[in-house]
Amino acid sequence: MENFLGEIRIWPIAEAPVGWALCNGQLLRISAAPALFQLLGARFGGDGSTTFALPDLRGRVPLGVGLNNLGDFSLGQAAGAAQTTLTQANLPSHTHLAMVKVNSQPVQTTFNATTESSSSEVATVGAQLGAVNPGGTNIYAASGSTQIPLGGIETSQPNTQVEVENGPTGGSMPFDNHQPYLAINYIIAITGLFPKFP
Repeated sequence: MENFLGEIRIWPIAEAPVGWALCNGQLLRISAAPALFQLLGARFGGDGSTTFALPDLRGRVPLGVGLNNLGDFSLGQAAGAAQTTLTQANLPSHTHLAMVKVNSQPVQTTFNATTESSSSEVATVGAQLGAVNPGGTNIYAASGSTQIPLGGIETSQPNTQVEVENGPTGGSMPFDNHQPYLAINYIIAITGLFPKFP
């Protein structure tokens, strides 16, 4: 069976046979192959007035034309990349572990007392220690289970400096995006039967 003009086949040999050409994007003069230009047009390259290009399948795989749940692909459309680099938008949401350094800071506590004479032998809420006359009532006791908050105690904490180290990581290097492959030629018929269309 004779081949159709413009037909593409897989070819495991380095050179194309007579009547065929490698699908390597080469330019042809329209005047030299008007029937083939009528089929291909300039969708694969060329200026469309004096030249047109053959499909370039070097390093590429064919993809079916049409619209489906994977996308809308038009005849002659070329896309994809042999290498790609991930950006922040491509990464899943995540967090980083940060190392925090807290400089040691002293805490200053002021325990206020009054020079006024003591007026009570029993501690009350908000009371302060007062002056005691010589021979007066003792004001110290061993630790006990009944305690109340006294007034006049102030605690201040100076500003604390916190350092967070979260350095960059990674090299932003592109990675190979190829599927497993076997390099082989594609050839296109530059002579043959002109196909009939309904």
